Amino acid sequence: VPLSGSADRTSQVPCSVPPIPLFFAHAHIQTFVRSIHVYHMSRSGVRLARSIGARMLNSYIRLAVCHHLMPLSRPTRLRGFMKELEERIVQQGTVKPGNVLKVDAFLNHQCDVELFDHMGAAWAEHFKGKTIDKILTIEASGIGIACVVARHFGNVPVVFAKKAQSINLDGDQYTTTVYSFTKQKEFPVIVSKRYLNEGDHVLLIDDFLANGKALKGLIELCHEAGATVEGIGIAVEKGFQGGGDQLREEGYDVDSLAIVESMDPENGTIEFRS
Repeated sequence: VPLSGSADRTSQVPCSVPPIPLFFAHAHIQTFVRSIHVYHMSRSGVRLARSIGARMLNSYIRLAVCHHLMPLSRPTRLRGFMKELEERIVQQGTVKPGNVLKVDAFLNHQCDVELFDHMGAAWAEHFKGKTIDKILTIEASGIGIACVVARHFGNVPVVFAKKAQSINLDGDQYTTTVYSFTKQKEFPVIVSKRYLNEGDHVLLIDDFLANGKALKGLIELCHEAGATVEGIGIAVEKGFQGGGDQLREEGYDVDSLAIVESMDPENGTIEFRS
């Protein structure tokens, strides 16, 4: 589909697509198709082609056609979505002294709900075939992610463990104490016995995994309740701190969508586990 100014003036549409990030191609395919429509239906398409660049737009058109003819497999699409998470970490994350990775621009202060949805789709693919009837997380950063993820598991209930007693916490409770790497202190983890029951099949969800203390606290509560931990979904794992690998060695199915192998606060570089 040649455009004015395009280097590709062939009359046919080849299916060898230039190296465009897979997540970008799939997540925004409808946007590009609409852009093509605008190009052909209005003069504003000329301005669109100039603003994006005719060469790039031509690549998107070819990608749209190839996507229609040869749809990407679900696992391939999901791997592409998770590449998006790594790229967002590199572009918008900040490495701070003390092995702290700040990603509040999209994950745990300002929330990118579309990204959360992609994460939920990836975990639904990973844990398919397992019975999951409840999602358990811990306040506060895990709550938003868990609620979006629940949509991919048949809208199962989301329970979040509280970190402090309050007048709203009444009746019998499951309680333990965990150490927070971020806050550098211990805090209680509390779940009402009304919301975590014997026979529940639980998926644990959290935004970060460092040394695994918070997750071990949630696992302890599940065991006390007689619930089964079917799996653990983590957005960002700090692989160099060993918490995730230890949980895997203990037999838990931990699916971390981005595993940071190393990071340097001096130059801000972040390396991911392949």
